[in-house]
Amino acid sequence: FSVGNANYFSNGFHFQTINGFRVYKNAYLGLATGLDMYREATLLPVLLHARWDFLPEKRISPYIGVSGGRTFGLTKNDIYSLKGGFTGEISTGFKVNRGNGTGYTFSLGYRYQKFQEKLNLSTERTTDYNLNRFVIRTGFFF
Repeated sequence: FSVGNANYFSNGFHFQTINGFRVYKNAYLGLATGLDMYREATLLPVLLHARWDFLPEKRISPYIGVSGGRTFGLTKNDIYSLKGGFTGEISTGFKVNRGNGTGYTFSLGYRYQKFQEKLNLSTERTTDYNLNRFVIRTGFFF
């Protein structure tokens, strides 16, 4: 879930999956994708994600993460289309290890997202968006 600074796109729902691997005792790299949904607009993000766990051997471990990449517009019809752009995120949170390789995560972060909306009624109107979002995320890992 995110809240931000644009009237039409002020709130959004985001679904994301990150598939990655451990590259060092505390460091992880992965590829993230999902759906970013705002009222009429749906975007597909493709991101490179990096995370640093501060206490990976403990049951509760704080972490920081950073993601960067681009989005692709999925909403298109005869009069409306989206063109994706750069997106980036930084977050901090914690993960709760259940002890069997699974657990839960919770994080807070900032996300920047750029995209372009085209509306073609009698004339074509193009609007560029630069969204600054506060992101609240929860999830699970296995």
